Amino acid sequence: MSKKIVQFDEQVIKSQLAELVRQSVEETLNALLEEEATRLLNAESYERCDEREGYRAGHYSRNITTKAGEVSLDMPKLKGITFQTAIIERYKRRESSVEEALVEMYLAGVSTRKVSDITEILWDTEVSASTVSKLNKEVYSKIESWRNRRLSGVRLIIADRALGILSAAEEVFPKARYQRCVVHFYRNVFSKTPTRLKRQVAKMLKAIHAQESKEQALKKSESVIEQLEYMKLIEAAKVVRDGIGETLTYMDRPFPFEHWVRIRTNNALERLNREIKRRTEVVGSFPDGNSALMLVAARCKYVAESQWGQRRYLDISRMEELEKEELPLAG
Repeated sequence: MSKKIVQFDEQVIKSQLAELVRQSVEETLNALLEEEATRLLNAESYERCDEREGYRAGHYSRNITTKAGEVSLDMPKLKGITFQTAIIERYKRRESSVEEALVEMYLAGVSTRKVSDITEILWDTEVSASTVSKLNKEVYSKIESWRNRRLSGVRLIIADRALGILSAAEEVFPKARYQRCVVHFYRNVFSKTPTRLKRQVAKMLKAIHAQESKEQALKKSESVIEQLEYMKLIEAAKVVRDGIGETLTYMDRPFPFEHWVRIRTNNALERLNREIKRRTEVVGSFPDGNSALMLVAARCKYVAESQWGQRRYLDISRMEELEKEELPLAG
């Protein structure tokens, strides 16, 4: 018994589907433009009424490239009123991921030729070298503006003992307190400790930061220093003596007890640092320092504006309450 075999041309089907999507985008945008013109005129086409603000005077064509392909727009021409549309700008903002992808490819070291090839495969349009250069300049300007924005209300800077960070913090945020990362501090002590004793020393250090007040922590640190010296760990004891105070800033007011575990280390930045490292390793080498700076800043900007960056890490309301309680004392 013979069977009829139905064959499908996958490429033809994909092409037809893509064209349907493109037509849908084109029709939707044109319909929205007509609605916006009607709203501005306060009247439908050929409608006569006292509330009319102006008149239609035909259309002019404008093409824009979208993920669905190139669409042709019939832009309304009006008399007596200026037609200013926000629809195209809103749509272009949604399409900005295309531009950002081009810049990321460029910053990642992809050649202009390859960028053109990739865009032609993904979006059925070729991007010239001059377009990539223009997009880079525009995005660089936005990144630079974001990078130099003013950060108000900085109370605490958590970092390791890098002198560059400390000097920059004193200059840019003179009113902010410095908290030395506890984890980095432990590593500094461990570098002066034999491997066989590191576990024991770790317990001793954790006992300091397990105290419920700064006074108790400082008192505990004195006994730890004495014990380290008794164990002949003179250099480790010196690291503790010289730096323990910097690791206890988080216990000061107005930092609430509920925040202590999270603000005594810079663990929150470690994930971001790993992300930056991942992106820079893809590039390998940069043509200049500004290119490296722009890539790092672009990644930080993306994280800050993404869902990950917008999560609330701390409830600041409790700290604000403690600051208000201190105001009468300050006066």
